[in-house]
Amino acid sequence: MKLSKEQALILKTLQEKDALKQQVYRRTGEAYDMLQKAVERVFQLLDRQVRSWPEPRPKVLLQEKGEHEISLTFGADVLVFNHHSNVFQFERSHSVWQSSYLREDEGRSFCGVIQIYNFLHDSIALHRQQDLGYMIARIFVNKDGHYFVEGKRQLGFLYNNFSQAEVSVDELSRVVESCMLYTLDFDLLVPNYDQVKIVSVEDLHRHHAHMSMGTTGKRLGFTFEADL
Repeated sequence: MKLSKEQALILKTLQEKDALKQQVYRRTGEAYDMLQKAVERVFQLLDRQVRSWPEPRPKVLLQEKGEHEISLTFGADVLVFNHHSNVFQFERSHSVWQSSYLREDEGRSFCGVIQIYNFLHDSIALHRQQDLGYMIARIFVNKDGHYFVEGKRQLGFLYNNFSQAEVSVDELSRVVESCMLYTLDFDLLVPNYDQVKIVSVEDLHRHHAHMSMGTTGKRLGFTFEADL
């Protein structure tokens, strides 16, 4: 059966794009495996040091939650590292297109993503379902195994050499440590009085059961673009 030009183009594009996305996904999976090792390295160091401190000691805990998620608890905070299952391309207005690295090979603009969220430990431990977590960074990995980080404050400019930086356990250990430093400096603020002055009976019961009153998070009304 002879294919039309359109049918041939569909098949060619499907084959090429699927192969590219599969390659990116594999690379991101490899990066996530390295990230797990980096988080484990940081955890072991913390755990070893904290055990020698006098009571009360901060909680240090490492948990693997399925194939694509790992969490690190330190003190009152939890960092959750999540490997997204999809592959994305940057929109044309994104600053990465200013680099010749992407212009030379558009396939480099397709990336897998590892997202990093900050939650309060009590929010998870006490099952406070309405409490908020915040994305503080996301790691983009392309088919070459190159990466850069988009994130808050120092996370947004320390790891942005996309054309040169390659994922490794050492590199990702630095990213994890930077995320922890940002998190430790990102404190829980008292919510505005008007946001908590009215309480339902359900909220009151929840408060007695879980020591929660309304929605708790480090920043109410926080957006990823804010708090630079």
